[in-house]
Amino acid sequence: MKWLENNVVVGRFPLPQEIKNSNYDVLINVSDENIIYCSETAFKNNKQYYWFPLSEGLRDIGINSIYGSLQILHLCEINNLKVYLHCHAGANRSQTVYDCYHYMMYKEHLNHIETLDYFKRCMDCEDDFNSFLHNNISKSKSKTNMNMLVYNCYYNHLPKLDKMEEFLNGCYEIFVNKEETMRGGWLSRLKMKLYDQYTQ
Repeated sequence: MKWLENNVVVGRFPLPQEIKNSNYDVLINVSDENIIYCSETAFKNNKQYYWFPLSEGLRDIGINSIYGSLQILHLCEINNLKVYLHCHAGANRSQTVYDCYHYMMYKEHLNHIETLDYFKRCMDCEDDFNSFLHNNISKSKSKTNMNMLVYNCYYNHLPKLDKMEEFLNGCYEIFVNKEETMRGGWLSRLKMKLYDQYTQ
């Protein structure tokens, strides 16, 4: 867990000067906006830049992009690189990918959400999601105090939590254990296990 805690920072869209002056080796954008100055500035300063667009608040925010992000994060961990993982505000999509990677690698959920019941109680006392996020952003690394993977599963922006855990376990087998039968089609096979939920 040391690499994830020490080498991956979750945040908002970076400004050109912030990219230029940063010590990040890799920037991963998981918003649905491709602001060209980010990639241009990164490339000019010998930094890698990836864009895996995730939607905000839709039924499927983007399994394909989560899959791609997790693979790049794993390659970054293997090479001990520093990563800036961002979406628009750094509160939902980028945090979701961070929480997915944590579960994929350590088989447990990150942060203070122990059960869905606890999460629902917290949400029921808030007027809206944005005010809840605003009140729960920690001062360190711009991460929220709740698990956004759990949030998005609970509110049907991702498959049910047990299905998503199965998907992430499958990603671990592919990226980390390097299944010998990897001949393509792995993402499709993993998604087939999620398909029933989306047709109910």
